[in-house]
This record gives sequence, structure tokens and C-alpha cells, in this order.
Amino acid sequence: MPLTLQLHPDLEAAAHAAGDALWRDADPLAPVAVVVEGHRQARWLRHQLAHAHRISAGLRTLTLDQALDAAAAYAAGVPAQDAARPWWEHPAPEAWTEDVLATRILEAWRTLGDRPELDGLRAYVGPLDAGPVPWRALGLAREVAACLLDLSRARPAHVVAWSGGDADAPPIAPWLRATCAALALHTDGPAAWRHALRDGPTTPPPPSPLVLIGLATVRDADRDTIARLARTWDVRWHRPTVAPERWTQPSPPALDPFASSFQAAEEAERSAWSRASWGGGGHPLRNASPGPSEALPVLRFWHAALRGAPDQPPAVAAPLAQLHACWDAQREVEALRDVLLDAFAAGGLEPRDVLVLTPDLETYAPLVQAVFARTGTGAHPVHGDVRVPAIPLSVGNLGLSRTNPLAEVLLQVFELCTDRLTAAGVVALLSRGPVQRAFALSTEDVADLADTLRDSGARWGLDAADRVAVYGRDDDRLDYAPNTLAFGMERHALGVVFPSAGDDPVPSDDPARPPRAAMASGSRERLHTTGALVALLRELEALRSALATPIPRIARAWRELLFDTLPRFARTGDTTAWLAQDVRSALADALPDDSTVPLSPDAVRRLLARRFDLPARGATENASAVVLAPLGPASATPHAFVALLGMNTGAWPRQGRHAAWDPRAVPIDGEHALDVRDGHVLLEALLCARRDVFVSWTAHEPRKGAEVPPCVPVAQLVDALA
Repeated sequence: MPLTLQLHPDLEAAAHAAGDALWRDADPLAPVAVVVEGHRQARWLRHQLAHAHRISAGLRTLTLDQALDAAAAYAAGVPAQDAARPWWEHPAPEAWTEDVLATRILEAWRTLGDRPELDGLRAYVGPLDAGPVPWRALGLAREVAACLLDLSRARPAHVVAWSGGDADAPPIAPWLRATCAALALHTDGPAAWRHALRDGPTTPPPPSPLVLIGLATVRDADRDTIARLARTWDVRWHRPTVAPERWTQPSPPALDPFASSFQAAEEAERSAWSRASWGGGGHPLRNASPGPSEALPVLRFWHAALRGAPDQPPAVAAPLAQLHACWDAQREVEALRDVLLDAFAAGGLEPRDVLVLTPDLETYAPLVQAVFARTGTGAHPVHGDVRVPAIPLSVGNLGLSRTNPLAEVLLQVFELCTDRLTAAGVVALLSRGPVQRAFALSTEDVADLADTLRDSGARWGLDAADRVAVYGRDDDRLDYAPNTLAFGMERHALGVVFPSAGDDPVPSDDPARPPRAAMASGSRERLHTTGALVALLRELEALRSALATPIPRIARAWRELLFDTLPRFARTGDTTAWLAQDVRSALADALPDDSTVPLSPDAVRRLLARRFDLPARGATENASAVVLAPLGPASATPHAFVALLGMNTGAWPRQGRHAAWDPRAVPIDGEHALDVRDGHVLLEALLCARRDVFVSWTAHEPRKGAEVPPCVPVAQLVDALA
């Protein structure tokens, strides 16, 4: 069955054409899979199709990797537990996630034992025999898992050759080749499924088509997989193009994926995108030197994409580009706020029409949140003093550690119980809302407890024995360790029992324990806060003792321990119970059931910290607010106003580096270089603007004030606009 490649002026036209083709004669409630670039585009597409067709209940959105993995497993004849399930719900790819594969890699390393191929690996991570796995081994296993999953999709033939022991396979590190062979990636997994499609699908095609929308930057291996599926599947690819002369085709033809027509269409698209994104569409085109007639600047494509074909009247006005060279990051955000407030006051623009992208979300997210929250009055040249409102903001792609207070509590508790237990850390834990709710404390109570701990002299350690456990050596003052939490709480208790003692030491009945100096404890009505603090310290002591016990714990045991720990330290309200479920889901993903390798406490702590920093699965954004998101693939969707913050020297394109052992460090023909892909990403962000574009960068060095240019793509854009 041929592949239908249809090109459109913009993403909206591609989405509407795909929806018309899908639901023209079909049941609108029937499940349909559509492949998009990311979750933000998926939400945008669902809104577009629901608005145009009044229903999108049956729509299932997949990323390209999810779709091709499931389609390859289905087409290669991998058996499914339920044959009635649609092809995109094939369960086989669910077992090939980074978390699960990392666990299998650790098990494979232990199975390989003392083989000489792993000498270099053992020199780095240490012994691989029995015992809890340290973070160095777990972290490397996760890096290897991410690498092998990416190579299974980008270079499936290479992965199959390494795993199958092919003597003609490209050279890689001996320990990595042994790992691939132990995992049997040539018999099961994404590499095996895609490699099995080299002669076409072996099963009948599904009744529903494979629909792709967008996807302007698809790697060659994925194009080959799509073409092989199209031998028998109904594949429909709706894609925007930057070549206006190609929009005039009255009816896009159905193309044989292995015929010259499809190859010519693909080459023309590569050439158009390469010229539009500052040269190069992969390694074969990187060193090309186009003549003056082909060196089309991005501005021409940008305007042409918005105006329509050259022989047609403009569809919409070209966007107004505003370039701002600022002194620092805060001034960039303030300039953007001023522009947005003027645009909102003029009418025709609302916060939901604004998309803000930045390559450095960690730096700019707090600044944007603070500056956009400002309110007050300002001077208007016509209306005089006017009220300046806050600008509603929704920050996307944040992890659970930034959006879920229970995740923050769990990380803090785990850190306090695996490292030094400090009084400052206890106060920071008490300042969390869920902890205050669990121990019936108020903000004023926490402030009183902070003063109490400070005045008591408590600094770190539960008691002297706890300090010995941290330092790992004997202490001469084991029975009397000053500045521990137990020492501070004992002084506080003596002040309650002997309120008139003042600064005089209170004698002890035990001659081995010297007298303690009581501290003024204040009103007895506030003693309930002391009881809450003691209860919290007892919970921390119990968890520290459990973690210090030398019991090997596999992933399931760690997950059950963390499930039990969370309600002991934090409590949610009736309307926020879903926060606990989100944390449980993240723990279930990070600590899978089928793992049999014991993990050390430090490895689990670092694993959770990284997991909670990843974008939350299924997170939603405020549809009525300005959206702030990181600049990256699939980050831009059509908006009236698109702002690019922090386009500083070296910030874009990204500086990606692979480890020395990583085969991806040596690119092959047909693979997209990171700088070329980032050029496409920036161009797509510009093409998503329908009215205004705001670009800013820090143009001065912070110490000496020397002028600094923007990143190279923006500098080229500045030259084009000059």
C-alpha cells in the first residue's frame, strides 16, 4: 500500500487536513492513533480537532518512538496477550523502558562475572558481585540503557550485529559488546523488531491508518521504518513545509515509499529545510556551499510561510520581530513584561496567546515567575496612572520536585536519613506544608521551634551514637555529646521541669553524666509544638535505623519502604490526594517490580532525585495563562506571540557531548547533528508565531560590561533583519 505524503503551509492546515481525512466517513468515536512530536503538540492537536469536528474522544496521540516501536512489534509478529487490542497498545514496548533496561544491564553485568571483557568496567564501578549496587554502577547502567535504546532506533542493524556476535559489526568497547550479547538484543527489543522489517511486515495490516502530523526533523532510520511499514500499511503523513512552491499541488499523490517519487519528495524537503535553517540537513549536507541563488535567509522562508505562495496574496501579515539586547537576564524578562502589557492593553492579545521559550529554564523560570507576578500602578502617556496587573503564568516541563510538595518532602526525609541529620535540615523539613499538616503545626509553631533549636545549641546528629555512625569512629564523649538534637531537647525539657533554674546547671542522678544547663522554655501552652518535634525526631530516628541495617533491598523492597514512609511524614487534604498518587506512580516507574539487584541507600536517593527532576508525566498547563517552556524539539506550537529568552552566546545550539565509550560519539551518514537539529527547532519556533516574535539575549559581560553577541543562529537572524 503506498504512502501518502501531503505538504501544508502550516501546522494548523496539516492538523485540519488529517482530521478531515480521518473522520470524513468513519465513526468519530472509534479509536484512532495519531503520531505527533510531543505532549504539548498532542494537547494542541486535540484542541484543534475537537474545535473543528466537535469530538476527539477516540484520539490517541503517540510520539514517533512509541508509535514505531509498537508498529514494528505488531508488524514483526510479536505475540500480544490480547489480540483484540489495537496495534498501538501492543504490550511489548512497555518492557523496554530506561528503568527496566537499566535493571537488566545490572543483572547482565553480574551474570558475566569475571570475564576479561569487563575489566575496564570493573575498574570504573568497582566489584560487580553480590552486595548493594552503588550509585556509580546504577548511574552508568542508566546511561548505557538510554544509549542502547536510542541506538536501537537510530542504528538497529548495528545493535543486532553487536548482540549477535557479527564479526563485521562496527567496533565498540568490549564490555559494551558483551552487554549487548547478554541482553540478547538481536532476538527481542526495538532493534530486533525494526531490523525484522527489512523485508516488510509479516502480519496483515491493521484496519486503521498510521497518521503522522508534523515531524519535520525525522532521522533516516525512522524514515526507513515508516517506508517499510508503508509496503502494506495505510500510512498518511501530513507535514508543514517551508517551500511555498510546493503548496500549489492540487492533490498530493500517493507515493511508493521505495520509488523515486518518494525519494525525490524527501530530498526536496531536506533541501528546503536545510536552506531555511542555516545550512545542512545531516552530515552529507553539512559541508555544502550553496550559491547565492540557493542561500535563502531564514527571514524569507519565515515571511513566505506566513504570507502564502509567491503568486497569491498574503494570508496574514508578517510577524513583527522585536530584538532586545539587554544587560542581564532580569532585564530581558522586564522588557518582555513591558511589551506584553502594552500588547494586552492595545487589545487583540490575551495571555493564552503567548508562548515563551528559553534554552535555560532553570535560570529564567524563577525570574519570569517573580517579574510577571508584580502588580502596582504605572504612568500611561494618555490615561495617566493606571493599574498594572500581574501576568498569569504556567511553567511547563517541570519535575515533581518543583511541582509536587510530597516529592520534595520525600527527598528531604531521605537525605536527612542517609546523611548528617542537622537542625537546619529539620527546620527546613518542618517548613513544608504537608509536614505541618501531618504533625498539626502552624507556621508560627515552626518559627518557635526554629528559635528553640537555635537557643538550645543543637546543631547536628541525633545523639553521640548517631555522630559515631556518621564518622565511623569512636568518640570519647559518647555519653555526653554537646550540640546534638538530643542534647538540645534535654536542655529544653529541663527548662520546662525546672523553670526557676536559670543558667544554673541541673545536677544528674547518674555520676557518669555531667550536669546540664536548663534553657528558658517560655510558656507551657506552647509545649505541644515540642511534642510534635519529638515525634518527628522519633520518626527520623526509626527510619535512620532501618536504613543503617545491613539488609540488601531490591527495588520492590525500597518502593514498599518509601510507600510506608511518605504518610508518616506528610499528609494531604481531601482535594490534593492526587499528589500522593503521582509520587507513587513515579516510584513505581523508577523502582520496577522485576528488578532483583539490591540497591544501596545512596543509589536510591540519587535515583529519586533524578527521577523527580524529569518532567512530570501527564502534567497539564494552564490554558488561560502565558506558557513558559524550555526551547527544544516539539516545544513550540502555534501562538500569536512567541518569545525567545536567553539566546546568549553558547546557549544555542546546545553543546551535546557523548562519553568516549558511546558509539554515538562517532556519527554516521544520515544522522542529524545536534547543531543542525537545533537550527530546525529554532526555525520551527519562529514559524509558530502568528503575530509577534520577541527575541532577547544578554549583550554585556557581567564583570567588565564588554559587549557580547547573541548565539550564532540569532546573530544570523539579526543580519537578515538588518
